[in-house]
Amino acid sequence: MNFPRPLVFLTAWMTLSLSVTLRAEEPAPAKSSAQAPRYTGLIWRVDGGKSPMFLAGAFHLMKPEDYPLPAAYTEAWQESRQVVFEVAPGEMEKPEVMRRIVSMGTLKGKKLQSMVSADTWKKLSEWGAKSGTPASALQSMQPWMAGLTVAVESFRAQGYQTQFGMEKFFENQLPGSGKTAIGLETAVGQIGIFTRIDPKQQEDVLRQSLEEAAQPEKIEELITAWRTGDEAALHDRMHRSFKDFPDLEKTLLTDRNTAWIPALEKMLQGDQTTFVMVGAGHLCGPGSVVDLLGKKGYKPVRLLPSDQPAGAVESKPDAGPAPAVKKAA
Repeated sequence: MNFPRPLVFLTAWMTLSLSVTLRAEEPAPAKSSAQAPRYTGLIWRVDGGKSPMFLAGAFHLMKPEDYPLPAAYTEAWQESRQVVFEVAPGEMEKPEVMRRIVSMGTLKGKKLQSMVSADTWKKLSEWGAKSGTPASALQSMQPWMAGLTVAVESFRAQGYQTQFGMEKFFENQLPGSGKTAIGLETAVGQIGIFTRIDPKQQEDVLRQSLEEAAQPEKIEELITAWRTGDEAALHDRMHRSFKDFPDLEKTLLTDRNTAWIPALEKMLQGDQTTFVMVGAGHLCGPGSVVDLLGKKGYKPVRLLPSDQPAGAVESKPDAGPAPAVKKAA
């Protein structure tokens, strides 16, 4: 999920669970505006309901130098009273949730080596020798969990960590903000998606992550697409990476996007401005949340940095970004 193969984009929404399972991490430190360059990011304002909504494209693993975030993110946060994440803040840290996640990702009475082909095991062993995470340490994991572990560790090897992810950053702003925070999904529900795919797809998840681990330069290309606000590039890379895995694309992206729409519509018809933060891959291209809301008659508009001459880019259903439009006089 070229770099965004399925595993990488899965990592973009599953990493918080894995960070709990694999190791504890501290919250991201605050960064001053003098410490980092200015980025564009990917964020939309959605009008057409009773109250506006902001759709903020996130990456769950980032670097300290990615801060401060684009001004549009912080301005949207300040304007909003309700905050929506993929999973509600604090849910991943609940002991009962952690136990269920570990249980679902653990093999019972089998070893990973017996679940995958000899070639896949060989590649995993080679990755383990290079990364310092021996394949033997993954023997008790389901193939999909081993795949996610490889993907997360590949990001971490490049300096990207969940402690610097956007969710952590905004969760840290919640205390004292007066904002309410909810989740679109449960942590167990997200993990459950992997338990429902067939054994071949599970091995595909692992193989894809190993392929991408061999191309570390692609990680930076993926993040750069978000930093520069290149919606078309992000969608194109993601869609092409799913070419051989259409069922995974439907299960992991399209179906989830569709499932979120009723809840988002209810918020749009509510009485408070909402800030929704989901993985950036869910907001780009046909079948995305932005596209589906546009088809419902709402008006998503891309927000650009306030110091640029153009203030917004309208996103139309099944179409690429429209030309930048000048702010109204």
